[in-house]
Amino acid sequence: MVGKLSESDPTPEELGDILGAARLLGVLPYVKVELERMEEQVISRVFSAMDAGALSPDVALNAWMELRAYRRLFKRLDTRAKLVHNA
Repeated sequence: MVGKLSESDPTPEELGDILGAARLLGVLPYVKVELERMEEQVISRVFSAMDAGALSPDVALNAWMELRAYRRLFKRLDTRAKLVHNA
């Protein structure tokens, strides 16, 4: 088992967290672009349903929940990356 060399050295677990955060920070811009594209698709579906006269409360609620899930996912990833990066 590999331990700390000194008090200031990170443990292997901490190094894993640091590497994970670095990877997450590296892909986060691409994830953001993809989630924004997915949000645009949801909005487009809602407008299409409105144009077709098929926008029901269920369709609107499902679209809102989908948008909220995308935004919460990005916020969670962004927060996690920043927390580990700043630690």
